[in-house]
Amino acid sequence: FPKMCNTGMVSLEPVIEDKDVESLYHLISEHYESTKSANAKRILDGWDELLKKFVKVMPNDYKRVLEERALAEKG
Repeated sequence: FPKMCNTGMVSLEPVIEDKDVESLYHLISEHYESTKSANAKRILDGWDELLKKFVKVMPNDYKRVLEERALAEKG
């Protein structure tokens, strides 16, 4: 995936923040409940190991805006 991605416009980050892990798990769980997808079931069953293979794709401009907002809120 990194070779196919325009990393000049986005950053690829590991999924490690609790809110991101929870959100991803929730999305995959909903997908499984709706579709009974064998792949979704496989991911959920091997969650601890397979989570490491996911990446968070963050647009660089959006990340910059979030960081600027956080600094402004601090004072």
